[in-house]
Amino acid sequence: MSHTKPLLISVCIATYRRAGLLGELLESLAQQELNQDCSIELIVVDNDPDRSAESVVMNFQLNHQIPINYSVETARNLSTVRNQSVRLANGDFVAFIDDDEVAEPCWLKELLAVLEKCKADVVSGPVIPVYSDSIPVWMQRGGFFERRRLITGSEIEFAGTGNVLIRVEKIRELNGPFDPVYGQTGGEDTNFFYRLKKSGAKIVWANEAVVMEIVPLARATIRYITRRSYRGGQIYASIMLPDWTIPKKITWVLYRLLIVLLACLLLPISWLAGRIAGMKVLQKFASNLGQLSVLVKHRVKEYQ
Repeated sequence: MSHTKPLLISVCIATYRRAGLLGELLESLAQQELNQDCSIELIVVDNDPDRSAESVVMNFQLNHQIPINYSVETARNLSTVRNQSVRLANGDFVAFIDDDEVAEPCWLKELLAVLEKCKADVVSGPVIPVYSDSIPVWMQRGGFFERRRLITGSEIEFAGTGNVLIRVEKIRELNGPFDPVYGQTGGEDTNFFYRLKKSGAKIVWANEAVVMEIVPLARATIRYITRRSYRGGQIYASIMLPDWTIPKKITWVLYRLLIVLLACLLLPISWLAGRIAGMKVLQKFASNLGQLSVLVKHRVKEYQ
């Protein structure tokens, strides 16, 4: 790569009371293998009014030369937290990664290489779950925390803020850029990338740009997985419905009702086939019910 000036990547991190995990993430970012014409800055926005992440950032500053900007956003709204991180970013590119993840050493290098090779505006990569020994084996085998993986260079419709790199000028084109309406329900990133795609942005996949996500025992429960599926259905429907025609909405409602009914009938039988099969059907039921719930304006507020 040849550039008239060095490239700067702003890595934006929203955090809330995960000091230990944040420390591991920052250390992984300090180990990034970058080309000589590329550097990074770290932007940490703490959503904890008690500033629980501040000591982690200060310790990082003592041990590393990488520029790191720490600020606090007290409003319990993920969108305002992410928007603050974007305002503080000085880079040519903005990367997002979650505070419970750890980046592989070649993470940013792979994202940037694929973005430039594909002449894309956005590039996203896989988030691989890491289980502790205390997570039930059937939960691990069920793949409930697994996410899709595609061929590098594949164009995609959506991305998430757990593993993504964006040209900064594309972010500046959108108001917000993250909508505060989704700041307590989640889905602010899905909404953001949906709007970005509608504006003509090219979003591609980088399969080798890997980050690892720590799965805590508290998430390895039937209740958590079901609630997440329900909320995911709500988010999808709330974003997509406004752009659909009346006939498409009617077809969608009838189809979702059919899936919910079939899932109800299959649930007792599926659990007899094993916990994994039962959980898969329960996920399908919850996701479709969540989609239908937007018709009565019911929303799960995960972050408040």
